[in-house]
Amino acid sequence: MKVIKPAPMTRDEFNAKVADLGLSRRELCKRIGVGKSAVDNYALGRAPVPLTVMLALLALEHGLHPDFPAETAA
Repeated sequence: MKVIKPAPMTRDEFNAKVADLGLSRRELCKRIGVGKSAVDNYALGRAPVPLTVMLALLALEHGLHPDFPAETAA
C-alpha cells in the first residue's frame, strides 16, 4: 500500500489560512491548543507546520472544533 503524504504548508499558506479564518495568532493558539511561540514560528517560516496543525486549520475552516469533531466552533 502506498502512503500518500500531503505537501507541506508554506508560511504564506499558513498565514493566509489564519487570515481567512479571521483569527489573530493568539486566538489561533487558544483554538487549536498550540503555544504562541510555535504559531509565531510557523507564521515566520522558522518551523514547518505540522500535519496536526494543518488538520486543525481545516477543521476550523469547516466550522468544527479540532478537539471535538461533533461540536461546532464557537
